[in-house]
Amino acid sequence: MPKVSRLGSLSFVLFLAVPASSVLAQTPTRPSPDSLYNAYMNFASLVRGGSVQAHWMQDGSSFWYADGAPDSTIIYKVDPEANTRVPLIDPEGLRRALTPLLGHESPGRGLPFETFEFLDDEKSVKFTVEGKEYVLRLDTYDVGSSPAVDEIDAIPPAVPRFPDWPARLELPSPDGRWVLVSQNENLWLRSISGGRAVQLTSDGDEGYEWGGFGWWPPTWASWSPDGERIVVKKVDWRRTPKLLISCLADSSEDVRWLRYRSVDQPVHVTELHVLDVPDGRSVSIDPGNDPEPYYVSILGWQADGSKIFLQRTYRWLTRVELLAADPTTGKTELLYEERSELPINPQFTLLADGKRFIRLSPYPSQSDYTGTARLYLHDIDGGLIRVLTPDTLPAVSVIGVDEATGWLYWRGRTSDPRADAHLYRVSLDGMELRRLTEGEGYHNVQLAPSKRFFIDNHNSTARPPSAELRSVEGTLLQTLSTADITDLVELGWSPPEPFVVKAADGTTDIFGGLYKPNDFDPEKKYPVIQTIYAHPFTDDAPRGFSPGWGSDQGRALAQLGFITVRMDWRGFRGFGTAREPIYGNIGRYEVADHVAALRQLAAERSYMDLGRVGIFGRSYGGYTAVRAMLQAPDFYKVGVATSPITDLAEHPFNEVWMGPIETHREAYEYASNIPLAKNLQGKLLLIHGTCDSAVPLSHTMRIIEEFARAGRPYDLVLLPGEGHDSFGSHDDYWLDAIRRYFVEHLKP
Repeated sequence: MPKVSRLGSLSFVLFLAVPASSVLAQTPTRPSPDSLYNAYMNFASLVRGGSVQAHWMQDGSSFWYADGAPDSTIIYKVDPEANTRVPLIDPEGLRRALTPLLGHESPGRGLPFETFEFLDDEKSVKFTVEGKEYVLRLDTYDVGSSPAVDEIDAIPPAVPRFPDWPARLELPSPDGRWVLVSQNENLWLRSISGGRAVQLTSDGDEGYEWGGFGWWPPTWASWSPDGERIVVKKVDWRRTPKLLISCLADSSEDVRWLRYRSVDQPVHVTELHVLDVPDGRSVSIDPGNDPEPYYVSILGWQADGSKIFLQRTYRWLTRVELLAADPTTGKTELLYEERSELPINPQFTLLADGKRFIRLSPYPSQSDYTGTARLYLHDIDGGLIRVLTPDTLPAVSVIGVDEATGWLYWRGRTSDPRADAHLYRVSLDGMELRRLTEGEGYHNVQLAPSKRFFIDNHNSTARPPSAELRSVEGTLLQTLSTADITDLVELGWSPPEPFVVKAADGTTDIFGGLYKPNDFDPEKKYPVIQTIYAHPFTDDAPRGFSPGWGSDQGRALAQLGFITVRMDWRGFRGFGTAREPIYGNIGRYEVADHVAALRQLAAERSYMDLGRVGIFGRSYGGYTAVRAMLQAPDFYKVGVATSPITDLAEHPFNEVWMGPIETHREAYEYASNIPLAKNLQGKLLLIHGTCDSAVPLSHTMRIIEEFARAGRPYDLVLLPGEGHDSFGSHDDYWLDAIRRYFVEHLKP
């Protein structure tokens, strides 16, 4: 997709043989709808700065971050104690020193890299330029080639199996000397200073692999505090069925096997092993004899290295356990157990004293469900010490604990799902609750390891991103970055119009946002497009400045002459107790709620033409988009679904919201789109990558087979070799296909 920087790149001025004064009075022509669509689909390039990713340094408070455009990158070092910000690396000095080694000057004006590794107690840095590693001494600006890795010990090239999977996983040691590497089913140790790579395992194989590769890799390993031991996963997929995928990449037959199960098939088994780095010994963690399938998360080590804390989550999220494992013997003990008839996913934070932990959960006790997540302090045996947060302020996540001062830092928001998400702190004795961030919108916080400072990245739908450095008392020290949205303003950008309507039950509030064309005329009639995801794991209504996950499509489509809408529904998890009606009822409320919401919006907005309504969704949103076309065929006239799930029983991602198929078979049958294929009346375009490992192409193939049997016409775009989350070299093609389809059939 072409990059868009200024309005001038999208427009032109037509000069005629007229007086100069008339020429000077002319203004640039408004960008075409197609140009605006392409520009907004490249939204991230139109917002420069405003967000900081901190890389904390040895003192626990100082950090560095990269800022600027790719061709003018600057790496800043910030010292919060002195409240200073200076370039860590002088771009001109580095470029001068690097030119003789490269044989030419690097393009651009800034640093030719955005990330690096410290060496020699932060006196030197190692970075990569044009595929080669170099080392820079920060005091002299001498640059040399990084020591080559011994050929005998070299890590072989990574072989990515699917486009959506990482080629390798890496985890630095606490002392910064080593990096644990997982790739090609085995483990290596790579020296950060260069010169050595040591293979730790050699028995990994496809289907039984170290590190647990797959789509969205889990927390796969953790170093002990002294850097002498590593607890790491080894995942056994061998009982999981294989699915044949014909990727059809590069115009040739490319066949791969994917471990992929339906909801009635075995889950993978996770083993945990403690590897002793100096001598290579290993200890297996004893999982016990529980036959019920489960997943394991590594929470971390006790400060003295005597225990490893684990979270064991059983298959349908109705049982979660906090465990402690002895890294010397491998024996485990149960510290706390939480059970429920509904899906639960408590978060556990272990305190460094090894005697207490914090639990984030909507359950004060096993039998008392409140629907509001709160923070509870427990002793290490599971006994409740005290409740730390009120029921009027739902907790979202724990950011950190400073045991020395007795403060717990956490994110929370009011029970109103439109509300801001802020950083709070409360003392471990349950007193002195205080909010530390300011301004409306969402606040994503990075707390310094010293627990003395934090970075606040915040924005709202109407306010551009900004990054601030604050003390843990909430005092503003300096603004690190404020987004430049000049390009957006020149395009005619405006924030979405927020709204609140009622769900189909006539009671529940539905929150959303509405986008209009830049040249909106309230006297005109506009077709309507709804962009959708509608899974209980996510919220759909626009809540931040950057559109993200479907809203970008909505803003872009609006420029073609549509009113676009994105909203929540009764199953949105932010409603607390609204988790209950969706459990076992996926596919029952989404479409009804959204049809009701659109009718209410149109009743107050005469410019919305409900005779021309379309819907777009991706992945799980593809499921709901197709379902809308089949459940409400008289209402939704045009649909586009990319990488759509079609049958929930064939996709394990959804089983925690549906329950075991043995006891919820009717719910799965109701939720499937396959039996509804005969209802299709409107125009439906399906888009799928042939190498999708998250939602395999078989989902789309099943629904089009039913369309064929029912004699229902459909349209299909296949993208050879592409995965799930992005369509790589086909991005321009699939985005243009969506644009053409809605314009052709909804006729704005």
